[in-house]
Amino acid sequence: MGEEELDFRGAYDLGFFHLNINTPEDIFKLDELYRDCSPEKVQVFSTFLHEYIHFLQDVTTISGVHMVGLIIDFIKDVNGDILSDGKATFKVPYTFSNSFNSKTNKALIAIYRGSSDPVDYAKYDHFSSRKYPAEYWSANSG
Repeated sequence: MGEEELDFRGAYDLGFFHLNINTPEDIFKLDELYRDCSPEKVQVFSTFLHEYIHFLQDVTTISGVHMVGLIIDFIKDVNGDILSDGKATFKVPYTFSNSFNSKTNKALIAIYRGSSDPVDYAKYDHFSSRKYPAEYWSANSG
């Protein structure tokens, strides 16, 4: 792919329900974009359709809804840490605790998706994040 093919046409922010189409065209008139066969309008319509499918995946699949939950827990972790710290400032990038298990939940995604790679398993509770090696779980699985 050349540089000109990598230009920004559109994006969807997973878990945030934010769709961005880089065009001066009025995307509220999708029927007109669909009927017009000019290459520019076809590109705008196909970009919109592509990004809209990402939105549909966010709101209609278990994976999409789970991602929204992970983002909410991440925001709660960071917000809770900053508010309870009592300081007026914080450093970016911010290192946060695991109070709402967002780090644990993120680590578990590989397992949910069926990974057979060794994974550090994490104890899932509100007060600690104790990790167990994959060998512990395979030896104690049943």
